[in-house]
This record gives sequence, C-alpha cells and structure tokens, in this order.
Amino acid sequence: MSCTYSYPTSHTVQRTFWFIHWNKPQELEDLSQDPEFSHRVEYLRNQNSDCTFRIKQLKESDSAIYRFRFLTDRYGGKYTGHPGVSLTVTGLQVKVTENEAQSVTLTCSSTCTLSGRRTFTWYKNGKAVSYQNKYSLNLASTDDTDLYSCATGGVTSPAVNVKCVKVEMKSDRRREGE
Repeated sequence: MSCTYSYPTSHTVQRTFWFIHWNKPQELEDLSQDPEFSHRVEYLRNQNSDCTFRIKQLKESDSAIYRFRFLTDRYGGKYTGHPGVSLTVTGLQVKVTENEAQSVTLTCSSTCTLSGRRTFTWYKNGKAVSYQNKYSLNLASTDDTDLYSCATGGVTSPAVNVKCVKVEMKSDRRREGE
C-alpha cells in the first residue's frame, strides 16, 4: 500500500507503524510485531514521510482497515491516518469446465468482482507458464494430471488437478440423476 504523510517541521518523528486493531488506543500493536503478520509485512520506507508497506501471502482473514500511526517528540504528538485503508482480500479459485472433444477450460475466478485491468499468471505444478494476462486457460486433455493454479494481485489460488475435478464432476452428475 502506497502511503505518504506530513507533520510539523518543529517535530521529530520517533516511531512509525501500521496497525489494524483500534479498540485499545493505548495498546496499538505494530503489525511488524504481531505474530500473525510479522513474517509477512514489510515496511518499504525509502525516504522521510514515506509509509509504504507490503503484506505478502495475503489471506482472506487479512481483510481489515489498516491505519498508519506516527509518534513525534512533542507532547500530544500522536497522529493516526483516518479513515485508514480498507483492504478486502478475495479468495481466488480455479474453476474447471469440460468442453467438447475431451478438452477443458480453466477459469481463474474470485469471490467478488475484480476491478480494473488485471494481470493473471497461470502455474503448472508450481511453475509459471506462458499464459499471461488471461483469466482462462484451455487444456487439450481432461486426463491431465498436473496441478494448475492462478494468481492476480499478489493472491494465488489453491492448485487443482483437472483429472480429479473431472471425476468429481461426473460423480456429482450421477448423484443428481439418481
């Protein structure tokens, strides 16, 4: 998340941090010290007044309002960014659709609408494949046993095995017809 801040020139900033839990202002916890975030959050400050940070390996549970806070050397010199930055993390998943002639289409989908122009990366057995910038991927065979996943905006879907999904789809159809 990109961020900049300003403060009176007569103050000296002593501490800066990001937090999400606002219910106890006297005990605000720096995300970089929170066990849930410490190994995933990175402060990218590259100059004064820069409060940019990154969260890696996003999870749906990371959805929250993130606020930046800085403390100065002056009495009452505690400042918090309002209203904060609202982050909604959506779960990605690969949907498998069986086509004619034993081929399948994999579609990278989300639990909510993805805004703006998105770049999708497809992975086969954990390695990026050349199908960039497409939310769908066509495979020639439904017997493919490789694992496929997709990623966009720093979020990666769980991997799916096309052959296993195909078997599940057929058994679901049989149950519906019984």
